[in-house]
Amino acid sequence: MRRYGTIAGAATALGYTASAVSQQLAGLERDTGVTLVDRGPRSAIVNAAGTEFLSAAGDVLQMLDSARARAAAAVGRISGRVVVAAIPSVAPAVAAALARLRREEPLLDIALVQSSAPRAERSLIEGVVGIAVVDDWGTRPAVVDARLSSESCFAEPIVLAAHRDVVAGAGDDWLSMLSECLPHVPLLCATEGNYSREFADGWLARRGLSPRTRWEFDGLDMLAELVALAHGVAFLPASVVRRYPATVQAALPAPSTRTVNCLRRRDADGPRSAIIRCAQTLTAELASTAGSRLF
Repeated sequence: MRRYGTIAGAATALGYTASAVSQQLAGLERDTGVTLVDRGPRSAIVNAAGTEFLSAAGDVLQMLDSARARAAAAVGRISGRVVVAAIPSVAPAVAAALARLRREEPLLDIALVQSSAPRAERSLIEGVVGIAVVDDWGTRPAVVDARLSSESCFAEPIVLAAHRDVVAGAGDDWLSMLSECLPHVPLLCATEGNYSREFADGWLARRGLSPRTRWEFDGLDMLAELVALAHGVAFLPASVVRRYPATVQAALPAPSTRTVNCLRRRDADGPRSAIIRCAQTLTAELASTAGSRLF
């Protein structure tokens, strides 16, 4: 809450509902007998008493987590709470993998939140989440923050997607599709700051192409839905396009690849770490199911 400034923001980052966090906070204030958060119409600010409580409580919680992990390890189990942030396009596969792991390790407490890749990476660095499943569209330097460990799950082609009726008179290559579409239909893309948007803008700019109209939406599935309804064209991962039979795709010149990576903080390393086990499971599951109906 100190980081996000609102109960709703903190709840979303932690994988809880705002109501649940509010109730837990109220119970904590009853137990301590002091107000820990100054609440406003649109904010919740941790006050001086709350700051002192956080400082001491953090150490206690770490000791409690360590005690639980040691007890679980004594009987060959893994315990602890792990919050995973995943980009929406792979969230169903991530959820399925975590559900299977949860059945194998009943002492694990796992929460999954959906997030854009930039936001998930920031949340991981700040310690809000333990794992981030993100994508790389080749628009940033291939340098991982020294505090993070990264494992590649799978890679797939980025394609130009359009409804078959929109490109009925065009050829089956990307240049013909763009020449047919860009003067007449919108380019559908993510909002600025998203890696897929950076890819689309850079790819077109390098070829001296400019769309007549640009419509911005968040979420690759939202873009694919709009393409399938003949509202425009978009640069999308091949796995997303395959979900929509009315959509056709044209391969782009190499290298045009999206890579999905599983990130975790290096300081989570340790014997039978819950975060490490979750990260290993996600990496293996996503690699094995790439191209299946989950994608």
